[in-house]
Amino acid sequence: MSDKLSKNLSLLSKQIDEERLTGLEAKVWETINQNKTSGFGFDRLMLLRVASIALVLFIGGVVGADQKHTDPVLMAFSNAPVYSIMSMIKN
Repeated sequence: MSDKLSKNLSLLSKQIDEERLTGLEAKVWETINQNKTSGFGFDRLMLLRVASIALVLFIGGVVGADQKHTDPVLMAFSNAPVYSIMSMIKN
């Protein structure tokens, strides 16, 4: 396997054009910087997601705080239900 790898690496080194490699790193960094400034970045998408979640939580809180009545059916899901064992023991 190492003979095959050595053969392929030697063939690859013969195919490299030195003129094409001149300034390659500078071109790569220029492309990266162009994409970084012109794209709709990850930070903007994250800000959009956080803002939408905050808006939904705010609207849900306003709607939930506005309700004046409680349904007795939902008392089973309360953190202090009327028929809990702890409330019966305390009395």
